[in-house]
Amino acid sequence: MADPTLPQRTQSQADNWVLVLLSLLGVWLIFCFVAFCCFRAQGAVTAVTVNCDDPPDQVREPELYSRWKRECEERERPTRSKLSLTFSDADITKYHTVAS
Repeated sequence: MADPTLPQRTQSQADNWVLVLLSLLGVWLIFCFVAFCCFRAQGAVTAVTVNCDDPPDQVREPELYSRWKRECEERERPTRSKLSLTFSDADITKYHTVAS
């Protein structure tokens, strides 16, 4: 049984739990804000795509036309890498010949 002459500590313990809960809520809100900012920026960057078959008007929209031209030239530029992840029929035949 509790001794009524001893000091009661319920209020200080409750204050500690409130501080912990408020801290967790603050950390969660900061995490949500950072995640929102990151995913929003990523969506804004990837939302615009360039269609190389349909050029914008060079006279009316010169900035858009220069961006369109630059991005289409980058797409059509040959890559310097010799690495390919696809196999030709000759590669498959050579592999099966060596493995057998």
